[in-house]
Amino acid sequence: MTTFVAGPGLDDPTALLRWLDGLPGGTMLRLPIAMERSPDGLAAVGRAWVGATTADPGGRTLEVRLDATTLGMTLADHLAPHWPAGAARVVLLVRGFWGPPIPLPYDHGPTLTVRAIDGSAAGVTHAQQRL
Repeated sequence: MTTFVAGPGLDDPTALLRWLDGLPGGTMLRLPIAMERSPDGLAAVGRAWVGATTADPGGRTLEVRLDATTLGMTLADHLAPHWPAGAARVVLLVRGFWGPPIPLPYDHGPTLTVRAIDGSAAGVTHAQQRL
């Protein structure tokens, strides 16, 4: 069984980003990610941020790019069983690695390489790191 331990809380995006950027490469994480549907329907997710609620954070959180290129299926396919029909936003526990899966010649900003969607993030108030 995989053990995850609590990292920093979600209420200080600067401290959270500093912690994430300081982790050794290949560290498996679980983060509660709030997601908003793409308004044009062309992508599975329009916006995503580290957070435990679907309330709009108004710039007071860490926005992230979800990179699903290593999943083998689209991100939409992985999200579908967990995203209630008609809901504009959802918060899910996402497992992955911090940073893009391969080095990029340009900066996409904070990126979580998604490895799995673990379901509801209810009650999760901290980032989590695998031991």
